[in-house]
Amino acid sequence: MQFLVTDSVAEGWFVEYKEQPSPKKGAIGKSVCAFANSEGGYYFIGIKAGKDANTVIDISGFDLPNGNYADTVSQSIVGNVSPTPEFDLKMIELNNGKYVLVIKVEQGVSPPYILSTGQVILREESSNNPVKDRYVIEKLYERAKGYNSKIERFTETDFQESVGQAKEDVAHVELYMFPSPLDSFQFPLFKEEQFFNSLAKAAFDTSTVKLVDGESPIEMTLGLGLNNILTSHDSYILRPVNCESITRKGLTLELFKNGGVKVLMPLNQFKMNSPPEKYSDSIILEKLLDKYAPSLNGMDSFDSRSSDKRDLNDVLLFVRLLDGEELILVMMYICSFYRSILVNNGLEDGIDIGFRARVNNCWRKVIFFNDDTFLDFVEKYELPCNPKDNVEMPRFVDGNYFKVKLTEMMYAPICRLVMEGVGMSRNDTQFWANQVSSMVGRIIKNQQNE
Repeated sequence: MQFLVTDSVAEGWFVEYKEQPSPKKGAIGKSVCAFANSEGGYYFIGIKAGKDANTVIDISGFDLPNGNYADTVSQSIVGNVSPTPEFDLKMIELNNGKYVLVIKVEQGVSPPYILSTGQVILREESSNNPVKDRYVIEKLYERAKGYNSKIERFTETDFQESVGQAKEDVAHVELYMFPSPLDSFQFPLFKEEQFFNSLAKAAFDTSTVKLVDGESPIEMTLGLGLNNILTSHDSYILRPVNCESITRKGLTLELFKNGGVKVLMPLNQFKMNSPPEKYSDSIILEKLLDKYAPSLNGMDSFDSRSSDKRDLNDVLLFVRLLDGEELILVMMYICSFYRSILVNNGLEDGIDIGFRARVNNCWRKVIFFNDDTFLDFVEKYELPCNPKDNVEMPRFVDGNYFKVKLTEMMYAPICRLVMEGVGMSRNDTQFWANQVSSMVGRIIKNQQNE
């Protein structure tokens, strides 16, 4: 921070200094509100500035009050400014044992930001002043609408599918992720050969994913066979292709210069009486068949799963099961790959990642897990067959989106929301705890056996 002194950085549109924490309740919130409504800025506590030039005289720091002061400040901002603006808070310890608090406030994307007193505050030179002009308020609303429109444009995709593939009625997940707020980050050297080569290598190689089984983190490697990369006008598109899939709409990742990624992911689906080989001996499927399509001869035999030996009802004819374990595995890989690209290009873990998800063609589809917790769920709530064809999480309106922290485990909340969108109920909270635990343990066991 010594550059603040050597470069004579003065208070102004983007900087505010305080020598000591203010005793006034909401004082920090007022400054944060002003920066968010304006063009962003930095708020310092523990720095003494001159009264005339407003430049730094001394970085003296301040003694920490009792308790966690950083949390107190964060809670004060959240409690006094609505909506909560994007801010980053750091405590810096000086050699004299005192501290400097630095709050970086981003230019707000959802203005106007309003204090708990009802005031809208703007930063004007080195002052924070309430807005009294209706025209200024209207301009702030226009800025919010402009950002919302950017979100809506970003969360659109034009990936096409063949007529034959469309008739197959395959469910797809569309996932959109970006460093929040959108356009707050840009990949350096995005169009350079160096970036292209590093992206291709990261995509074509396997990726290390961290799972948690109980309290012990366990690493595993995953790969999706990505072997094709092409350059679009402002993005790179990654796919796994072969002679059979090159013209079909399959797994696709499109990475943009602003760090955003669009993911299209087909979901593996099957009929209850004709599962893939890995579920050929599933006791869970046997019990589901006996419950929803009992055998015509009255015998509960898994060998009698063919249509001519079972009650040919709507469940066998129309219901499709979606492989929940495969969905989670693919999501693990995608999130791990995406995180590695961001971290290797300058972003730090812990930043906010905005995301939206849409599931298409999910009518009469059921997320399936081959374990007792899923069966218990069905016994309690019946088969969660989705009556909707397309589901958005959250609804794609007014630029709204969910946030998740950039971490090795960021896939967990995203998977949960996607599965709830397809049709898994959130009413039974213990179900999710059991499901994730059993799923992780099963995946680890399978990987170790391989």
